[in-house]
Amino acid sequence: MPKRGGPWAAIRDSECGGRRGPLPRQGGAEATYQSFSSPEPRVRRLEPHALVFDGFRWHSRARDADENRFRDFVLGRLSNLAVAGPATVATEEDMEWNTRVALVIAPHPGLAPHQRSAIAADYGMTAGHLILRPRAAVAWYVKRRLGLVEGHADRPAAEQHIVLISETIESESEDRERLDARPVGKELL
Repeated sequence: MPKRGGPWAAIRDSECGGRRGPLPRQGGAEATYQSFSSPEPRVRRLEPHALVFDGFRWHSRARDADENRFRDFVLGRLSNLAVAGPATVATEEDMEWNTRVALVIAPHPGLAPHQRSAIAADYGMTAGHLILRPRAAVAWYVKRRLGLVEGHADRPAAEQHIVLISETIESESEDRERLDARPVGKELL
């Protein structure tokens, strides 16, 4: 497949060591990864358990067995992928993946009333706000995609239509109650 520009370009088979199909689910993989923070690519033993699209790029949520921690790996930076045995840690141990964050967004207060109503309709807000409940592991991607980065509320309302009112970590019992009563299609990511 010819390489297409942009971070949303398709992942070529050659970028994943010629291996067809997905990263092994609930299993191990060995791959060369080019980290943004390291000058040289490094071979890593990964235990992927989820795929995440941040609006621009695909990431594998995986345990890095060498560092014994869960993190996200950009698929386009993986090469020489090979299956490498079973996973040694359960997905349930990825605390950031298994924790929800409540992001409360609202129309920018600098908008005129009719503009706030239009933005509320765009996002399906009720009572002037909307609560998004992404996983903690991907909350940063959600905020970035919506432009809710540091200083966003200080931007002119004409440029930043929504603001983040609050961000809280939800408890496990709240998550269980919400799972029982959750309407389908109301959460982002």
